[in-house]
Amino acid sequence: MEVKDIQKRFNLSRNYISDCLRLLDSIFEGHYSRGANNRIIFDDSAFKIFERISNIKSLGKTLPQIKKTLVAELGKRPGNEDETSPTTPGNRGGNATADKLLNALTESHKSALNAKEETIKAQKETIQSLHKELLSLPDGRTPKEIREEWNKQREHTEHRRKLIKELVALQSNLIFRKTKRQREITKELAALGT
Repeated sequence: MEVKDIQKRFNLSRNYISDCLRLLDSIFEGHYSRGANNRIIFDDSAFKIFERISNIKSLGKTLPQIKKTLVAELGKRPGNEDETSPTTPGNRGGNATADKLLNALTESHKSALNAKEETIKAQKETIQSLHKELLSLPDGRTPKEIREEWNKQREHTEHRRKLIKELVALQSNLIFRKTKRQREITKELAALGT
């Protein structure tokens, strides 16, 4: 795997990759070699390291902050070689470093997934509460229009009540005969939709 492969896969510039190799030399030691025409050739462990670097960079961290994070995750200090170093005898060619990075990457993905699940849960709750509020809203009318309609309905009901009261009063006075006013009130009530 060459620099151009890392560039394409992680969207990192050639200069940034060079800066990573220079600043993170203790981490990358043993994970790349020089080929024909002094080309840099990375092994699979370097791919995992760059994947972790890309993830940390996407969080807005600078290269020195990325170095601190990686050193903390790997459990080694720059310049101090321990059993996780790829050049230490019995290290199986740097797989311990790659394993640590892989574990750190897995934990990072798990925490990101948990955060996304929490966000989705909060958004669903918000949607449900907004849906309930939406159901209580009128059909796109303003509060003024609603108030006017309510006042019209109230006036309509009050008018019906007065007509019925008047009709009852007239009926109690004249039991057998309908007066002209009674007929008018009956027609008006029918028009109002008793």
